[in-house]
Amino acid sequence: MELFRQLVGEVAMLLAYEVTRDLPTEFRTIETPLERIESSFISGKKLCFISILRAGNGLLDGVLNLIPSARVGHVGLYRDPETLIAVEYYYKVPPDISERLAIIVDPMLATANTAIAAAERLKQSANRLWYIALFAKQFDIDLEYRAVHVEIGGFEQAVSGFEANGGQGLNVTVPFKLNAWKFADVLSDRANLAGAVNTLSLGKTVKGDNTDGIGLVTDIKTRLGVDIRDACVLIVGAGGAVRGVLGPILAEQPEQVFVANRTKDKAVALADVFAQYGNIISGGLDEVRGRTYDIVIDATSSELTGSLPEIPSGVFQDAQLAYSMMYAARPTQFQLLAIEHGATNTADGLGMLVEQAAESFFSGTAKSQKPIR
Repeated sequence: MELFRQLVGEVAMLLAYEVTRDLPTEFRTIETPLERIESSFISGKKLCFISILRAGNGLLDGVLNLIPSARVGHVGLYRDPETLIAVEYYYKVPPDISERLAIIVDPMLATANTAIAAAERLKQSANRLWYIALFAKQFDIDLEYRAVHVEIGGFEQAVSGFEANGGQGLNVTVPFKLNAWKFADVLSDRANLAGAVNTLSLGKTVKGDNTDGIGLVTDIKTRLGVDIRDACVLIVGAGGAVRGVLGPILAEQPEQVFVANRTKDKAVALADVFAQYGNIISGGLDEVRGRTYDIVIDATSSELTGSLPEIPSGVFQDAQLAYSMMYAARPTQFQLLAIEHGATNTADGLGMLVEQAAESFFSGTAKSQKPIR
């Protein structure tokens, strides 16, 4: 047991180095026993490591060995054995957590229920939130996963350079999902239907996949416990984000999906594409009045633009779930609107992010067991 703790601590220290290596630094003058010297420090307020009790404490010791001046917080969670929903029993973080970078440490990512619950709880006070876990080791994979900035117009060159340096696969986010779709030699059925790719597997044949829709469906069904089958679903928006999720939603056999958009023609055109896959109708936002919905999904970019669509308030009254595909440190504008008009259960897209990443990992590594479920 002592050896195990030692090894976990060493791994945690290495992980902490990788996570913090690109943080901005500044020089400060310090007094040593011999002389004054200029030394680099992480800029801003000290970091705060948040342990998910109790397993997180093993990693916590290791990261504090590297950054002993960091502040510490704890979130106590357990999974209800029947509902599998994460239940909080303890929460304590520094009062000025909003001014610090908060980094969750959790050594075992299994169902991700507690990870998402901890993140949701911390988002109520923390403005910047990162996550450290032992990921991919259950499959004995030596994996390095890092963010790469790509300039507009440089996607193809960036991917080619990434592959030349040993890259085997990558996730793609906006605004490059269409570029990735064109770059792939072979498309999965769901990527072809979505008209966009968020996962590329490189090699002699470049394979493109889209995991956004299955990520959304899994989050709604598994973490939030809301059944899509036989439900009336309202989706607000008609852009690429909607196209990416409609296939998996319709595969769940809802009673009906209504795609509503400010520009009615875009909603109608999108519904026509997916008409063969299930009961889908479309219209303008004013046409959703007088109807009841079990699930209301905001798939617009309103959180980025600051301009929320004029969604009739009555759509939330009987909804089991109001879901924003965007996520932020605070409840989204859509969530606040839904709560104001009677919604009792709202969620943002953080869970979708985690679930699409799990599906992407499975797609890219071709493992027989998915790491997060």
